[in-house]
Amino acid sequence: MLYAFVDCVHETKKKTTEVKGMRTTREELKEYIAIADDGSLAEEPGMVYQVWEDGEITLQKSGELLWQRSLHMVERGHIKNRIDMPHKSGEHSYIFCTRDDAYLIRAEIFNLQD
Repeated sequence: MLYAFVDCVHETKKKTTEVKGMRTTREELKEYIAIADDGSLAEEPGMVYQVWEDGEITLQKSGELLWQRSLHMVERGHIKNRIDMPHKSGEHSYIFCTRDDAYLIRAEIFNLQD
């Protein structure tokens, strides 16, 4: 499936994402990642999704228990495709985001072609 972000915006900012049948560039994806990154989701008690630089999606407890429990892998990452994310954890990078954004970003990482 081919995607391109025409209007890169995030649901929590009261806007929508429009997807067209064209390939997304690395720069467009980086812009969308910056918008989708929402650290406030990690502060609220409950669960929070993360997308890692290879498109792996994980889920973990948020709020006071953030980083104090196991990460649960929801979807595996791509073997070769990588994109820098705003937050670092050792050699890896990630963002906190909604479930919908996590799956959309993962799909775009899997479709990247340099």
